[in-house]
Amino acid sequence: LKLFIEHVLGIDNFNYNGVRVFREYLTSQNRRIDLVIENSTITIPIEVKIYADDQVNQLNDYFKMARGANVFYLTLFEREPDKKSIGTMNTNKITNITFEKDIVKWIDRCLQLRETITIAPIREVLLQFRMMIRTLTNQMGDEKEVEVKELISKNSESFKSAVAIEQSLKQCKIDLMY
Repeated sequence: LKLFIEHVLGIDNFNYNGVRVFREYLTSQNRRIDLVIENSTITIPIEVKIYADDQVNQLNDYFKMARGANVFYLTLFEREPDKKSIGTMNTNKITNITFEKDIVKWIDRCLQLRETITIAPIREVLLQFRMMIRTLTNQMGDEKEVEVKELISKNSESFKSAVAIEQSLKQCKIDLMY
């Protein structure tokens, strides 16, 4: 939580006494905020948008219940919230954060902690979470390349199939463009 608040949300001097974290936090307008972190002086709403549309005045309503913090808008990539969601609120009160950069970096920091890597279930969940995010944000890079190389090198039939794919790939791209 400390790493998340400091490195993802960028909040310094946070008081961790009595801190509480909620998911699906119900507001007085009958809306559900995906995540809320609060203590006695600050309430931080975090809206997570992956493959969903913004609702009318959604962030505007969330900001009304925020205390001492911005509304955080978490998306896969850096996506701006829809104007209909912002309503009349000042856009300077919205902080965009992403799975692609911020959450992956946070997970990496967590995995550097001795307390994290020595507890196998926590370590494994974080590793799987990071892999899922990398998959969703097309960041598989070297890991995916190694997997593909292993598949191609598995036997001569796999290698022949890969060569056939390579030879027909240019024409397939051309066909798709048309």
